[in-house]
Amino acid sequence: MARIKYDINLIKYISLFESITQVKVKDCISNGRLTFIVHEGDLGKAVGKKGANAKMLENVIRKRIRMVEFSSEVTEFIKNLIYPINAREIAEKNGIDIPEQPPYTRTAQSSSGAGQRGKSGRESHNSDTVKRSQ
Repeated sequence: MARIKYDINLIKYISLFESITQVKVKDCISNGRLTFIVHEGDLGKAVGKKGANAKMLENVIRKRIRMVEFSSEVTEFIKNLIYPINAREIAEKNGIDIPEQPPYTRTAQSSSGAGQRGKSGRESHNSDTVKRSQ
């Protein structure tokens, strides 16, 4: 397995996240916006009351952020990662979770297309193949 390398800016974002939220980050993904993966049970504390921590981080960092709760059960983690899209079924094959009927557009349903496209259709949702980091 390839080692994950963080650049200096990502390390700064992780440090800032941990200092504001008082929650340890398990992983961080940067793809136009920052996705912080936190340990099980820490998501509520990370978001803060009425989203105060999330709003403060977005204002300080000046980037859109997303927080995802890690789960030791792979299928549950994939559901958390692709939320708000509700996958009908996710199955594990050879250690990697994939939807039963690829692509996600066939297996996922959202009340509006905005959940799949992102704001103004600019961003696509995190529906890429995801590997869990150890």
